[in-house]
Amino acid sequence: MIYELGVRLFRLKRCLAPFFFAFGLTLSASAEEPVIGETYVIQSGDFEGHRVWVGKVERLGPREVVHLSVEGPFLPYEAADFYVPSFGHMPVDIEAFRNSDLAVSDAKWSAEVQLEEGYREWNSANGGVFRISISDAVAYAFDVMAQQAPR
Repeated sequence: MIYELGVRLFRLKRCLAPFFFAFGLTLSASAEEPVIGETYVIQSGDFEGHRVWVGKVERLGPREVVHLSVEGPFLPYEAADFYVPSFGHMPVDIEAFRNSDLAVSDAKWSAEVQLEEGYREWNSANGGVFRISISDAVAYAFDVMAQQAPR
């Protein structure tokens, strides 16, 4: 219910932006609260410019988790000899989301199918939740994949 209200306020804020602009006022387009179905762009770090899509937000015990997808294109990462076009499911703590230097993107993208498949696997495995920025989480995932890649 809180997120539904947040989504409505966010959309109202977007509708009022031209009015505020006309009077020299600004409305920030940063990503303080995740909006389900919204596309964001990473503003800094190794993965600056990559898009993030929010598919789900849920409370798990004392923690709020944002389930998102991260779109490439990702180049082979450091010593790894593979290509990953996107991460279909990446669960991050809401504070990590807020601290990830994201901005709302005009270029929309949806990854519902990939996110749902990854979410089911994550949920059945009682997977963990990243508590670091999204850019750092992507770098970590690449590091893990590079270590596990056959040599």
